[in-house]
Amino acid sequence: MMKSLISTVNMYREPDNPFFGESVTEISLDDEAAGTFIRLRQHYEDREHKLSFDLDEIDMLCLTLKALRDSGQKLSE
Repeated sequence: MMKSLISTVNMYREPDNPFFGESVTEISLDDEAAGTFIRLRQHYEDREHKLSFDLDEIDMLCLTLKALRDSGQKLSE
């Protein structure tokens, strides 16, 4: 039986190229035989920058990012 999996999403700012633009962040599911994890990649100035998170770290990462965003918004008011 054939199945499909969406494993990569590119986030970018318009009008950048969604594949090669400077604002592209590639968000993907990955597995290197130790279990599935999330990998973030950015290609900037011909260098690749990578961050990897285990799936059980994602909720805390999202909560932390939202808390920092909210703190920053309060400072700018």
